[in-house]
Amino acid sequence: VLAIALWDHNAVESEELSLQSGDVVHILDLSDPNWWWAARGQTYGWLPASYVQLCEQPFHRQQGLAQGQKFARTLTPAGIATLQHSVRANVINELVTAERDYVKLLSDLVDGYLKPMKSRPDLFSHQRIQSIFGNLEALYQFQKSFLVDLEHSLNWNALEDSVVGGCFLQHIQEFAIYATYCNNQDRAAAEMQLLCDDMRYLRFFEACRLLRRMIRLPLEAFLLSPVQKICKYPLQLAELLKHTPDEHPDRRLVSLALDSMRSVAYLVNESKRRAEMQQYLIHWQSGVDHWMGSDITTFNSRLVHQGELFKISSNGWTREVTLFLFDKELVICKKELIKRSSLVYKDRLTVEDIEVLEPLMAAVDVRPHSFQLRSFSRAKAYLLACRSAQDKNQWVSAIQHLQQHHSSDWPIFPAPTMNFGRQKMSSKRSKGK
Repeated sequence: VLAIALWDHNAVESEELSLQSGDVVHILDLSDPNWWWAARGQTYGWLPASYVQLCEQPFHRQQGLAQGQKFARTLTPAGIATLQHSVRANVINELVTAERDYVKLLSDLVDGYLKPMKSRPDLFSHQRIQSIFGNLEALYQFQKSFLVDLEHSLNWNALEDSVVGGCFLQHIQEFAIYATYCNNQDRAAAEMQLLCDDMRYLRFFEACRLLRRMIRLPLEAFLLSPVQKICKYPLQLAELLKHTPDEHPDRRLVSLALDSMRSVAYLVNESKRRAEMQQYLIHWQSGVDHWMGSDITTFNSRLVHQGELFKISSNGWTREVTLFLFDKELVICKKELIKRSSLVYKDRLTVEDIEVLEPLMAAVDVRPHSFQLRSFSRAKAYLLACRSAQDKNQWVSAIQHLQQHHSSDWPIFPAPTMNFGRQKMSSKRSKGK
């Protein structure tokens, strides 16, 4: 059966079929009154039945577009409102159904995997379980509570009249729990990789899956669902907002909820990026010999700029150094004489405690593209020369930008703990001593 798309439809789930007004599709399954299985060319997916009109003869896309526009012109204002209400009801129904399925999946992970693993300390230590699941139990409890409140906000007699935006706004702060879970994903993936070569664990996981009658996917695929879910909320709310009339009492709330959930998804992503950067900083410090003072992650959260410069001494001698500019500190290293790929720690300056100056025309010959860094608290100064004017501008701009804006560069989520890396480096220093 052929059908013409009357309205644009942006797919929210992976199994949905996106449409543009005038598209001609083949309807393959009409058994569900609200959602039909259809094909457009070689692409298959579900589409909302209210978005299309069945036709009896073949249509090309241009004919379909004209037919769709003609149909839209024949609709009365009351007919358009009825159609929009039907579409909004379908979107809300889809939102709640997806939420129930998601909570069911979290239940399967907690009750079907995590709890049985806790009963087998011979296979799974507490630390191993924590590495794999992170804060999944707390996430499950939150999502159960959210689902209850979402269902209470529905008008079951007329779904299109439901006011659901306030439910998202009520729980907006609690969605920050996803940052902790997402930050743990690399650790979980690494732990699962270690277990994949042992048949004891593979048999255990398969038994857990079969007992819960879950689809045939590995555990690590199920563990990615919360990461995907937090990114889907803005898409679902955008679809709901598109089909919420301006005069609807939920219009303003859905709009606010959409903006808030977009911010949550952005902050979760930024928090994960920050965790990855901290792991990188730990790895970077482990490769610097003769490190002194606190770990680089104690005060810093990201690497901003790096490069090779020339340090000019008071008697005019020059020595090549490598500078690493972090968000709070500037670290000065030099390359080891024998192993040029290795770095040796020399000094560090606090970004807020330094002043960038043009070099004084004094006793030493000043090289081109040079600048001076002076520490206020230590009465110490470095004269540095870059290889080009562009390099100099980049260094000066990066330092001055940090001094003015560094406090607002990162979201307010707490930094993830990286104790395992610090312990490793501490033991390395102890052995060196």
